[in-house]
Amino acid sequence: MAEDTAEATAETTDTAEETTDATADTTEDTEAKVTAEKEASQFNWREGISDPDAMKMSERYDTNESAMKALVDMRKQVSKAVVMPGKKSDDNEWHTYRKNMGIPQSPEEYKYDGLEVNDNMPEEQRAGIEKWNKVFHESNIPSAVAQRLFAEFQAEAIEGQEKLLVYDKDFAQRTDAQMRKDWGEDYDVNKEYANRAVTEYFGPDFDTIKQMEMKDGSLLMDQPFMVRMFGRVGREMGEARIGEILTDNQVDTIEEQIEDLQTAKQKALDDGNQKQANKLDQKQAVLYAKLESGKSK
Repeated sequence: MAEDTAEATAETTDTAEETTDATADTTEDTEAKVTAEKEASQFNWREGISDPDAMKMSERYDTNESAMKALVDMRKQVSKAVVMPGKKSDDNEWHTYRKNMGIPQSPEEYKYDGLEVNDNMPEEQRAGIEKWNKVFHESNIPSAVAQRLFAEFQAEAIEGQEKLLVYDKDFAQRTDAQMRKDWGEDYDVNKEYANRAVTEYFGPDFDTIKQMEMKDGSLLMDQPFMVRMFGRVGREMGEARIGEILTDNQVDTIEEQIEDLQTAKQKALDDGNQKQANKLDQKQAVLYAKLESGKSK
């Protein structure tokens, strides 16, 4: 019985010693881990960086491993990037760069939807396109970008022209309203005088003159003072001729009367009434003479 008790006591002692050893090992491991973590927290991986820009960049990363990973990713991206050749680059390098970027190899290779540059195109328009092609090529602008820029430019130009046409039309209408007010019942005749005077005075240059603009963009020939002036000039020119001047409406009326007389005269001839046909013929002659003297020479 005493022996059994002694053995049990011995086993208990051994177990206690083993537990103590295990606890000691665990404590040592924990202390070692804490020490390692403490040392790691005290380690400054940015130590030794002297360049300000590099130091600023390093602040984005918590560890040197994350910084190196970012560097590797950046190198991968750079390796895939298309780099513009420098001043010392040869023609082959430039050719490859332009091909990869979608840049034509020459200014003449730029193309635009719905537009064909050829000798039939107005010289001024063709020169403008060739100028922009040169600018695009010297600036290494890809075809797709040049196409978009050109389309936007055209759209803006068309919009500007449309606005100008609206403005010119509105200004002409306001001038016409003013002249109707100033001339009253003489408006139609005076307007006809003015139109004929302008046509005779400028002759073949009239198409050019009527496109001339004032500083505010309005047309010169739509100015009230120009209409009044040529109205007076036209009246003086008309009064020097035989017969009164006719408006377009008056001319149309006389021409209709001549046609009616012709129809009536033909009926009189068909009926064998020569006397009536002669009277109608005389009336036609009077109208023809009035029509001829009233038209511009």
